[in-house]
Amino acid sequence: MRLELFSLASILKQVKYTPEWVQNVIDNDLVSFVNGDTPGSNPLNIPGAKTWSGADMTNSESELLMPTIDMRGHSYEDFQASIAEKGYYEIKNPNVFIPNVTTSQTYPTEGIVRINQWVGGNN
Repeated sequence: MRLELFSLASILKQVKYTPEWVQNVIDNDLVSFVNGDTPGSNPLNIPGAKTWSGADMTNSESELLMPTIDMRGHSYEDFQASIAEKGYYEIKNPNVFIPNVTTSQTYPTEGIVRINQWVGGNN
C-alpha cells in the first residue's frame, strides 16, 4: 500500500466574486439566505467567515448561499493547469443552477468568479 502525503494548503481554494457578478445574482434572485432549514447551513456558520453584505447592513448578520456554478465545459485538467501556472482559475459570465429547482436548469450571469489557490492568512 502506498501512502501519498499532501499539504492541506495544496487542496484548499478560495473563491472570489466580482461585485458585478454578486449584484447580478442578487438582482436575479439566485442567492439564498442561510437559515436553520437550509441544507449545509451548519457547516456554513464558521466563526470569522467572510460574507458579502453590500450596502444593506442587515445582510451582514446573514450568511449568503451563493448559487452553484455550472462547470460543464470546464475540464479539471485545465483548472489544475491554470492553478499551477497562474495561481487562479477564472470563470467569466458563468451559468448557474437555478436554486430550488429540481431540474438542471441554468441561468446566465455576468461577471467573474475567480478560484484562487489558498495561500493562508487573511487574503
